[in-house]
Amino acid sequence: PRYNGSSVEDMAEATVASLSEDGASADRPQLLIIEDEPDLRAYLARILIKDGYAVEAAGDAESALTWLQEHADNPPDMVITDVMLPGQSGLDLLAAIRHDEGLGRLPVVVLTARADAESAVEAFAAGADDFVAKPFNSAELLARVRAHYQMNQLRDLAVDAAQTTVGQLRRALQTNRTTGTAVGIVMMRYDLDP
Repeated sequence: PRYNGSSVEDMAEATVASLSEDGASADRPQLLIIEDEPDLRAYLARILIKDGYAVEAAGDAESALTWLQEHADNPPDMVITDVMLPGQSGLDLLAAIRHDEGLGRLPVVVLTARADAESAVEAFAAGADDFVAKPFNSAELLARVRAHYQMNQLRDLAVDAAQTTVGQLRRALQTNRTTGTAVGIVMMRYDLDP
């Protein structure tokens, strides 16, 4: 279901909901939020939409994984997940994302009520890009989301440039081999000396 200015009640009924203020979400960075608490999920969606993001919201890891599989050709720009979820945990979701070839580089911000150092280490060891303890400051969360989104954009540009360079080098080497083979054939045919 699609929601426009969703109420908390609407958010509670939806397992996965697409949220946008004006429906023009195609040009906005897309975030997937996984939070089982409907009020917090609605709050996160509201502040992120207000900051310019298109938001998909899920109440559990299984729904989020299903949504990610259904949108494998157009994954979100970032995932924000709670750790303690019904069923699979946010860290289980993170592990599934990191093991998926198409999603492996996707930035993941972990939210948790467990603010101790051990929890942070566990999240980072699982592959989280960032760790935010609840209750969080919304301005700080937005700043972290922006920073990770921008870093991911720069990383994607760098990877694309590197792949282009590798492709050009491979073509150049192939051309060099072809030229070398052709020169060798001509030299043998006409009995030329190097």
